[in-house]
Amino acid sequence: MTGADRTQAAARNRAAMLASLLLAAGVVVAATPVLPVVHPADGAAVSAYAIAGWAAVLPGLLALILAVVRPVLGVAATAGAGLIGIARLLADLAVVAETDRVSRPELFVETTDRARPFAAAAGGWVLLGADLLMIVVGVLAARRLAAEVGERDERRGDALFGGPPPDPVSAAEADPGVPAAALEPPPGRRRLNLPMLGVGFLGAVLLLVGNLDIPYQGGYLALRVLPFGTSVSGLAAAVVLSVIAAGAVLVAAALPRDVAQALLGGTALAAAVPSLTAVVAVVAGAPTGLSAVVWWALAGAALLAAAGLLARRAVGRSGGSDTLASPATPTLIAAICALAAAAALGAASQTSLLYLDGAPPDEVSGVLLAPAALPLLIAAIPVGLAAVLALVPATAVVGRTGLMIVWAGAGYALGRAFWATSLVSATSSGSTTGITHTWTIGPGGWLMSVGAALAVAAAVLAATGHRRAEQASPEVVDDDSLAASRAARRWIAVAGSVAVPVALALPVYSGLGVSSAPSLLHGLDLDTWAFWALAVGGWLGLWLGATTRSALVAATAPVAAATVLAQPLLVPGVVRGLPGFTLAAGFWAIVVLVIVLLGVAAVDARSAAGVRTRSPWPAGGADGRPQPDPVEPKGSRG
Repeated sequence: MTGADRTQAAARNRAAMLASLLLAAGVVVAATPVLPVVHPADGAAVSAYAIAGWAAVLPGLLALILAVVRPVLGVAATAGAGLIGIARLLADLAVVAETDRVSRPELFVETTDRARPFAAAAGGWVLLGADLLMIVVGVLAARRLAAEVGERDERRGDALFGGPPPDPVSAAEADPGVPAAALEPPPGRRRLNLPMLGVGFLGAVLLLVGNLDIPYQGGYLALRVLPFGTSVSGLAAAVVLSVIAAGAVLVAAALPRDVAQALLGGTALAAAVPSLTAVVAVVAGAPTGLSAVVWWALAGAALLAAAGLLARRAVGRSGGSDTLASPATPTLIAAICALAAAAALGAASQTSLLYLDGAPPDEVSGVLLAPAALPLLIAAIPVGLAAVLALVPATAVVGRTGLMIVWAGAGYALGRAFWATSLVSATSSGSTTGITHTWTIGPGGWLMSVGAALAVAAAVLAATGHRRAEQASPEVVDDDSLAASRAARRWIAVAGSVAVPVALALPVYSGLGVSSAPSLLHGLDLDTWAFWALAVGGWLGLWLGATTRSALVAATAPVAAATVLAQPLLVPGVVRGLPGFTLAAGFWAIVVLVIVLLGVAAVDARSAAGVRTRSPWPAGGADGRPQPDPVEPKGSRG
């Protein structure tokens, strides 16, 4: 056996071992019902449709088959499927933390009407252990995949943000009078595969929508009083799932075609496991029906896998003049996504979030949904404004900066809307006549979810364009001047980072018959997560303004953060009209914080404008040798 044969055999063994561990994790998930997953309150037995759980072994089988055919493909499929375990871990936390909200016929189905409340049993912890094994295997496979792909490309580079490092210039060739930046050729980048990215991102959005609600409806679940949507950990799992799927698409765009297809195939199959499990459970006779979200999730997984078919056969690099590598391309896509997000959020505010018995609720039955409309409309305005600014070349920097931050307002509106719909579903499941009413997701519910997902996608693409713009800038800053400016702004960001959660932790209003209004620390429901979205937006604005070298970005970022943090100040009229309504300390704390952030914008902009720069292309001296331009403040340039 030659050395090459031994190397190939070793690679195949490593790939097969990782795929086998992934398969073992799926087997553990499928065998979990053998152990008690829950303890019913009345001690009665529970049933389970365990055959549905065997859908969890499909990603491992795919990875193992590919590992035998070609090791690098098996590693890619294992990496994609294993990292989905992060989302599965968050979703499965509900089995031990929010057991009464779990609807998993493949794990347990109560057989009596006195079985609840459930208590978590050993099977739930075994399920979490299997998820952790998937994550570990996914991380190991991802590291191995990076090494495998890196060996093919000696001059590695960032597929989205930059090319490989330029060839070094020897000291003998370099002129000491020329700055190093002038000797470096413009970096090359891989061409963006826009059709592949578009299809893949659409699949990620559909996966998000398909995991926002439980995949079952009717049957034995009609005897329960379940809130709208999934659990808090399930909501986090849906968001993480869509982020991982979108990240897999971005990575696959820089990979060879066959490896990209294996990566996206493994990711898509693992993401589809919960929906496939639901389909098999219902077909096997589980006493419930399928929810519409199952088909959304399966469609998203199919699109994610189909995106791999759009991968280019040859992944080449372009020079610095390639228009696809310019900041304009991701900025344009980000603006389009943001415009669609603003339209979806605005439409959601004007349509029914929930349907009562298949029709929009009247003013009486839907009164609890009324406060959710205003935050959605308010969130749509800055997103749409930032999108318009991003489309205009003269204000593209302002638009990109805004898009990186104002998505938090959409997250806040989404959390408030989910909280309202959950409250409606939990408290309005019947009537005085004994007739059971059914609440289902209305068009507004779908639109707000899609709008929030598109706002996040726009933020990611805007960040891509922002980084490309910084790399394409011809300015060469003075390091000492930039460090001093950032140090001064960093202290402001630290103080602001403390002030943001303090202000959001205080209730904005009170006197409504409850202990306090929703806030950052008031409970652990979806309303609280909405305020955490605002906090993240505030922190992003502060630190982006503190670290950038652009005066325009330094001025825009805190203003965008102030816009996001001001959203709780606009209290819906239906809430203001309630008896005893009064503004609380949180209202005035946020007002002060917004004013301070506007001042921070001016201070940061002045500090960034004072950073000294050099021209990257020096002018010739009297002796014919190139001389560097004198250092000058950025603000002095025309």
